[in-house]
Amino acid sequence: MKKNNILVKLGVATLAAAALFTSCSIEPEFYSQLAPNNFYTSSTSVYQRAYRPYQNWRGYVWQFDGIWGLQEFGTDELCLPEGASYLKFGGQYSQMHRHQFNTSMLCIKNAWNGIGNGVAQAWDAIKELEALDYKSLGVSDAEIQALIAQNKVLVAYFYLEGLDLFGGMPLYEQVGGDVLPRSTDKETFDFVEKLLTENIDKLPKHTTAGSTDVGNLTQGAAAMLLARLYFNAESYIRDANGNKAGTAMYDKAATICQDIINGKSFESPSEPATK
Repeated sequence: MKKNNILVKLGVATLAAAALFTSCSIEPEFYSQLAPNNFYTSSTSVYQRAYRPYQNWRGYVWQFDGIWGLQEFGTDELCLPEGASYLKFGGQYSQMHRHQFNTSMLCIKNAWNGIGNGVAQAWDAIKELEALDYKSLGVSDAEIQALIAQNKVLVAYFYLEGLDLFGGMPLYEQVGGDVLPRSTDKETFDFVEKLLTENIDKLPKHTTAGSTDVGNLTQGAAAMLLARLYFNAESYIRDANGNKAGTAMYDKAATICQDIINGKSFESPSEPATK
């Protein structure tokens, strides 16, 4: 009799445990943390996600041992004395001044990695923005297209830096996927031009002279990047021997700069500006 009672109690306990675990959800419920499924609650969170790559952009631009150092330490106007031990770094600064470049230099490594990280951050934001039910969050079609366009122009900026510093770059159009080889400098030039010309008309306009735009890549900013691309077109594209092989486009650069001064609105052409 006691044995039967024990079996009954065990059976009841087993059923109770089964019911308990069946009714429990194993999905996490966040109270003090943000995750993709609870981050988007308003239009503000959409803008926060769209502008996340800007934080990375800021860090890339001001980094001492990165683009700034790579552009400046090799010039005749600047040198960095290595009197202090913390400035030696294996003599890389004096080597850069003498144009004795090697792959162990921090400036080269940081500039290359910074470009790749900036491209990845922007494409990741674009992927997320394109998948959002943004209208339910109070964001219009025009607003989301402007945010996506700004991130595409940011991709163009990073690849323009890569073209200027390294020539051809691995050209990614999304996050994930296979590791790509370097493209040619001409392919990189064309990719940057395409991103700029296809998205410039979707960007917000700077409307008040002398004011500051915070958190926006405007039409004027994209036009400036395009003018820079055209101004250096002859030098950016090289032949197999390293000689200039690009077409001079100084007239296009001058026209864009004058259009910026005149406050002209920019429209995307029906086809790329170069052939």
